[in-house]
Amino acid sequence: MKRQIWKRFLILTLCAAMLFTTTACNTNRPGSSDEPKEKTELIIGLNSDITTLDIDEGMGSATATACLNIFDTLTRSDSTGNPQPWLAESFEVLSDTVWQFKLRKGVTFTNGEPVNAEAVKYSFDRQVNPEYAFSLAGDYSNIDRVEIVDEYTVNFVTKEPFPMLPVWLTYLGILPPAYTEEAGLDGFASNPIGSGPYKMVEWVKDSHLTLTANEDYFMGAPAYKTLTFKIIPEDSTRILALQAGEIDIAVLVPPSQIEQINATDGISVVSGPTSRPIYMGMNTIAEGPLQDVRVRQALCYALDVPAIINSVLLGNAERIAALSLPCWAGNDTSIKPYERDLAKAAALLAEAGYPNGEGLSFNLDVVSGEYPAIKEVAQAISGQLAEAGIAVSVVTMDKSTFRSSLKDKSADPLYITGFGGMTSCNPNIVGLILSGGQRYCCYNDPILTDLIAQGTVEMDTDKFNEIWSEIQQMTIKDAPVASLYQLYGIYGISDEISWTPRLDEAILAFEITPAK
Repeated sequence: MKRQIWKRFLILTLCAAMLFTTTACNTNRPGSSDEPKEKTELIIGLNSDITTLDIDEGMGSATATACLNIFDTLTRSDSTGNPQPWLAESFEVLSDTVWQFKLRKGVTFTNGEPVNAEAVKYSFDRQVNPEYAFSLAGDYSNIDRVEIVDEYTVNFVTKEPFPMLPVWLTYLGILPPAYTEEAGLDGFASNPIGSGPYKMVEWVKDSHLTLTANEDYFMGAPAYKTLTFKIIPEDSTRILALQAGEIDIAVLVPPSQIEQINATDGISVVSGPTSRPIYMGMNTIAEGPLQDVRVRQALCYALDVPAIINSVLLGNAERIAALSLPCWAGNDTSIKPYERDLAKAAALLAEAGYPNGEGLSFNLDVVSGEYPAIKEVAQAISGQLAEAGIAVSVVTMDKSTFRSSLKDKSADPLYITGFGGMTSCNPNIVGLILSGGQRYCCYNDPILTDLIAQGTVEMDTDKFNEIWSEIQQMTIKDAPVASLYQLYGIYGISDEISWTPRLDEAILAFEITPAK
């Protein structure tokens, strides 16, 4: 009997020991319920597809974001929009037409090629090579050439004074010459190599892009080993993916969904200003009432932009006066926007021969889904103009069709859009919209066009500011557009990450860290 009791005791003791050992092993195993697994992948939900991974041809926010996680540039904008050295350790003006950039030493591309003066010159020459006909080549037409001074020093020689050169270089990707030539255009666009914080793994169009961390990145290894971009065009689907924990960041959150996201455990909304002005354009090239400045001014007086910002965008925007943004050099804060005054609008319309808006009927073009609640903004504008007796029909179209109509000046009388991105500044964006002959300009005033040309080349800061102040005053007076607001980026993010949206709208994973 004692022997049986002892055997039973021994068995129970051994079982208890095994259970303890198993429990101890489970407690220390990564990924167990007792010890959360370290987050190594960052997943970003984009609203539009990535069109190419060749930064020389890469346009649009989604494509630019993807490219800037693979490639580096000589300069990069800081939180206030000012360009700072990046691959360059410093830059200075040697003369009105020569800028010198000194490169960081010891930086390499992920295939081992050195980032040096030869790579910088090669990258510029490729970008503007007429044989390739890159869409972005024209953006660098003010630069005549790049000269190699020594292994880590280059001079950018411009055709005329170019005060905004450091801004333009925030999107000139620096490429490895040997690999780029070997891969060819198609090979490089599908399997790029840069010096950036992430490297190519897999790209499936209309589905996803997966990158892996560059552990030898010159600024230090990124916090996340894997970076994945998922293409989720539908707003509702993108937000559901965020709520389900399938993505860490959802772009282009509709204002109507902000409350719902903030009420969901584990996620929240962050928003912030971008370098993109949103405006209502007027096609003054085409024959019609909009060639009369009184009609254009009446449209501006009929709008209640603060009401749109508050009721449609729920405060996620900033009113602007004359296209220029507070983050741009040359912005004149003393210039005030149009305030709603229906009596003034009525008087101007009557003077122009349209009493109570009689005979005025316009289409208002908009690309649905291009910006947060942009169709709702257009509908609100239509309603406000109706109160001034002006009939407006909102017309939605795809982005390609709309941009083509702007280029060939066949756009409907009214349209809502915005331009921004990495190279945003007064000479670039205001010039694009208001300088006669520019590809997205439906207005032609020789005096304003000449002023913009002067402001684009003025190197003296005080004179630069004076010229751009005059341009903004003329924009208010002649009303070639109705300036609306500075776009805010609205994002849904996981509470597990810490990130501040950038002015240039790029999502740079290197700047995203685990929440503390």
